[in-house]
Amino acid sequence: MKSLRVFPQIVAMVALLVPCMTSGSDVKKPVLTQGGLEHRAADRGALADDGTLQYLSLVDGLSNATETCEAKGLARLLARNVGNATQLLLEQGDTRAAVKVPRERENGYHLVHCPDLPAGSYTAYLIEGTKKSGGATVLLRRPSSPSIKRTSFDPSTGMVTILGANLNQPVLVKFAGGGVVKITGSDPGRLVITLPSKVTEGPMVVSSESGNSNELMFTPMRSEDVLISINHLAGIPTDRLRVEVGKGNLHPVDELGRARIGMPLTSVGIANLLFYKNGFAEPPIVVGSALTYPQSFGVITMTADTTALATVWRVVRPERAVDARSIAKLGAYALKMPLIRDLAGLIRDRQLQNLGYLSDRPRSPELEGAITRAGDALFEEVITMLEDGRLAKKAD
Repeated sequence: MKSLRVFPQIVAMVALLVPCMTSGSDVKKPVLTQGGLEHRAADRGALADDGTLQYLSLVDGLSNATETCEAKGLARLLARNVGNATQLLLEQGDTRAAVKVPRERENGYHLVHCPDLPAGSYTAYLIEGTKKSGGATVLLRRPSSPSIKRTSFDPSTGMVTILGANLNQPVLVKFAGGGVVKITGSDPGRLVITLPSKVTEGPMVVSSESGNSNELMFTPMRSEDVLISINHLAGIPTDRLRVEVGKGNLHPVDELGRARIGMPLTSVGIANLLFYKNGFAEPPIVVGSALTYPQSFGVITMTADTTALATVWRVVRPERAVDARSIAKLGAYALKMPLIRDLAGLIRDRQLQNLGYLSDRPRSPELEGAITRAGDALFEEVITMLEDGRLAKKAD
């Protein structure tokens, strides 16, 4: 099966504009596993001579938050090859305490009682005799510290709902980008706040006098209208159409061909128009797409041209090198490029014969060739526009 050609110049462009942060061939970054943070490199994981202790992770029994431990509370210890480790040590400067690691396991985990220490960030180690594992950062909470399990955001009202525990106290809700909300909650499991203006995508935390909560990733969203203006799709029942934003986030289409969606506020996104040809029990086909731009508000019109651009954009990924402030400018320019318009004409013509043209796998050589040519052209324009200053470079 043929696949889209990889654009080798992208690697050079990204390497130039977003330098790699690793150094040395033997140093690997930690990776996420189902059990939490796994430290694979020798100097990031355990340093035992025999390699017995490799990594550790704690999961709070109350909030189910990874890398979190409640003082005097039970936590699940996840560690590879624990061996004969007998103690879990938490350390912060001169403050330290160790607890026993039981030999027996329950449901595949070692259950430990976390040390009775002040709330804060600690480095955790496993101890086996005179050997000490590599450290892992652990957030120690007090029993009254807030914890958060999940969040939801309604872009139409600007309200954020936070679900968790111990939220019925004076707290500060801190967002990436500097946004802070001060509030005294009345419900221990639920907090509703208005999203502040200075918010970017990143970790959110709830803090109180008794300590900080675990962190959760938060993506600010905006509410937008999508107007479907793809003439060759006229006649398709709107009750079988959905606009998808992100995996499985579906929005109905009304009789006027409009859909109300929530999109990321600070990053480029793609809205896909799905057609459930044989009902919702079977997978849909993609019949249209459109880009949504950061900090851009208004109606998004979905056409054959926007579908062509979104198809090429998925391959080139200009946002890896272009600053968010220039993304909308680049998108408007790209819509006028001849090869993007040629691709749009091809999609329009072929969908008249086969609505599943974009979803067919393997793709036709004709479609792959058109996408590749348009992608090459878009990439070259991005490089030129970055060099002559028409586009702002993404910060390192």
